[in-house]
Amino acid sequence: MQPQLNKLEKLLLTNWTNFINYHQLLEFTNTIVTNVTPNCKINKIKLSRFEMINNGFIIWIEYYGPANGTIEALLTNEQLIFKQHLGS
Repeated sequence: MQPQLNKLEKLLLTNWTNFINYHQLLEFTNTIVTNVTPNCKINKIKLSRFEMINNGFIIWIEYYGPANGTIEALLTNEQLIFKQHLGS
């Protein structure tokens, strides 16, 4: 049986706060963003991509505050790994 990936991604994007700690993800995002833009405190995030791959999920974290942008990260069973800053 082949999963309906579009429906799975939509479901994950709608419910991600049920299985990912929002405050930890916000802290992760702030750490990445302050490396690019010092003294920039992000106050809001949302996920806009949740793509299943072999070893986890590629997620896009959109952030909002004094600067806005998107971070791409790999979410596995064990960790969240920064992949790239997609810009603001």
